[in-house]
Amino acid sequence: MGGKLRRPAALLLAAATFLGVTAVCGTSAKAQTATLDDVAQRLGEVEQATDAAALAGHNAWMLTSAALVLFMTAPGLA
Repeated sequence: MGGKLRRPAALLLAAATFLGVTAVCGTSAKAQTATLDDVAQRLGEVEQATDAAALAGHNAWMLTSAALVLFMTAPGLA
């Protein structure tokens, strides 16, 4: 009796494993495609934020430099 049930049980297990792996792989491929679009959008946002931060850094440095030059005009601070 045990030998008769082993083959159908093995086939059932193999089919369930195959279907499970196929379902997981198919879902992750779709999710990965959506994720790539999201990553591209987020990369664009990060580049814009980086450019804005660099501009703010340049502005801060120019203000600091101007303040130092103005302080150097006072006697004893040069």
